Amino acid sequence: MKIAVSGGSGLIGNHLNYEFTRQGNEVINLDRSLYQPERSERLAQVLADCQVVINLAGATINHPWTPKYKQEIYNSRILTTRALVSAINSLDSKPKLLISASAVGAYPPDVNCDESFTEYGTDFLASLCRDWEAEARRVSPEVRLAITRFGVVLAAEGGALPEMERLYKHMLGGKIGNGNQGFPWVHIDDLVGALVFIVENKELSGVINVTSPERVTNEEFNRVLSHVLRRPAFLSVPKWALFLALGERANMLTSGQMVYPGKLFQYDYAFRYQSLKLALRHLCSQMKVL
Repeated sequence: MKIAVSGGSGLIGNHLNYEFTRQGNEVINLDRSLYQPERSERLAQVLADCQVVINLAGATINHPWTPKYKQEIYNSRILTTRALVSAINSLDSKPKLLISASAVGAYPPDVNCDESFTEYGTDFLASLCRDWEAEARRVSPEVRLAITRFGVVLAAEGGALPEMERLYKHMLGGKIGNGNQGFPWVHIDDLVGALVFIVENKELSGVINVTSPERVTNEEFNRVLSHVLRRPAFLSVPKWALFLALGERANMLTSGQMVYPGKLFQYDYAFRYQSLKLALRHLCSQMKVL
């Protein structure tokens, strides 16, 4: 099978490319220059022989949210998705599947939900996800569309977890605010496993939550991480301090959702890491040898 991946050089893309290649598939990493309007024909040519397109591209949100950078966050997702969908729709023989990434930040804060919950939040990240997903939905009905809403991705070599571990090593770990906000998480191996599962299961489509079935709050997550690292979690970062330091970006830390992967369970995806304690033990043991 030939699989095209946008954003293939990132944390998720690297893991995904390894797994697909290991299975004997041909992976084509799409160069970002292909998304320029003047290269639309070339992009269509690259996608012409692909059975699957996976869209992971997007500028990191872990950067100061100046007005200019917020526009970069937005454009890197919306314009890339628009270019991919336009190229796919122009083909006579289209890919069978488009998987387009999104995030659980699409949901309003403080909700307990699965994919049957259709409302969007109103903050910047939710509006971003709404527009991002709308671009993906423009794909031809001939193409199976999976919109994968990722939780916080836990990995040993990147993302949020190594930063958290460093704080704990300096005795600075602890909950954010009152800690009651949801913390939807997923082990990188299960995220990759879920994407492979979606490719293989032709009935899976629409919005798909890619999170662990074990729902925890921010306080519960920090309690387990403290136990695994054998470091105290007695600090509590007040919301006002985060907003003072991070501005609008603090919203993604001070609020959260309890998200359940209903469709993955419906189609019997077997999670390797349903337990947060098991996931953190595995990843933290890896970090010790990195």
